[in-house]
Amino acid sequence: MKRWSRWSRMAGIFGGVVLTTLLTAVTQALALTNEQVADRLRSVPVFAITTPDGVPLVNQIENEGETVAVTDLYISWRDAEAFLQALQNSNPELAQQVEVRPLSLADVFDSIIGGGEESNVPRFSLIPSQEEVVSAVTLMQEQGEEVQEFEGVPLYYAEASGGEGGYLTITEGEGEGAQRIIPLYFEQEGLENLLSRVSENNPGLANSMEIQVTTLEGLIGILLSEDSDPELNNIFLVPMVDSLEYIEGQGGGAPAAPAEPAAPAE
Repeated sequence: MKRWSRWSRMAGIFGGVVLTTLLTAVTQALALTNEQVADRLRSVPVFAITTPDGVPLVNQIENEGETVAVTDLYISWRDAEAFLQALQNSNPELAQQVEVRPLSLADVFDSIIGGGEESNVPRFSLIPSQEEVVSAVTLMQEQGEEVQEFEGVPLYYAEASGGEGGYLTITEGEGEGAQRIIPLYFEQEGLENLLSRVSENNPGLANSMEIQVTTLEGLIGILLSEDSDPELNNIFLVPMVDSLEYIEGQGGGAPAAPAEPAAPAE
């Protein structure tokens, strides 16, 4: 299995890039089918500012001399709400015409892939939780990386620190249908809580694990690459708690994360 620590360093290439640019650039080299990639993203809610009819609020930005309309997609529901609150102060008339609307990242992916010619493909910008951006920078600095900023949406995973490595997996399902999957968290605290649970039953395993961070943009780029590792079929993206709570409060039936820790994936 390719080491994600190496991919983590490569992921900086994708950070801060408008999502549509990344996806359209590598669509022709898909290692997974469109449906398989969408399945990996389906557990992730994102939040846009839209009219009640679903028309998104867009930013006009300059890109290589061309003005393009970009829709911001917030990873955290609280951040989207905070933007709407700020808009109510700065432009109350506009704020009365828009609302926070949840979307599945899989649906965003599908709209980009199905957008036809590149000039007509919708453009989106992923807005990470700034708290998690700070956490990602702190984590990398503690591990000896000379970084001052983090470009992209942080994703945290647990990697074995000794021997030939491997990644912490958790078990989904029971009996013959059980699967070992690799969880990636949008919040460092979520992964820390998982490792605490592992420590109660298997302290040796928990102590052998080290938290690493990559980016969502980098992961999507890997999934779309012809060099994508088959083991990535076994990933599960665990959304932010506030986003899940909002979806559940709306009766949206948010995907449930698997629960039982297992041995590292080699």
